[in-house]
Amino acid sequence: MMASLKESVPELEGVAAIPRDEEGPVFAAPWEARTFALVRSLCEQGHYRWKDFQKHLIVQIAEDEAGAREAGAKPPPYYESFQAAALKLFAEKTILDPEDVKAKIAELR
Repeated sequence: MMASLKESVPELEGVAAIPRDEEGPVFAAPWEARTFALVRSLCEQGHYRWKDFQKHLIVQIAEDEAGAREAGAKPPPYYESFQAAALKLFAEKTILDPEDVKAKIAELR
């Protein structure tokens, strides 16, 4: 049985806090839940520390917010930043090749 979120990974705080309700994380679309599950699973398997992902997420959110301010637009939704941070970490840790990810996204579109 999979451990609860609080047991398996530390709570993200501040801008990196996972959207949640009283029952746990909330997702607006299935891809968000799949992305969250993948990030959590790879962490639990020891591919990286949760703290490493948290650092990437905080930087990504800051970059996304700054870019949106410059463009006079709204920042992207949380899980778009979450996914972008995960992809950067996966590339850094050589878990996934960024070009393979881009090709798969193009194929799914």
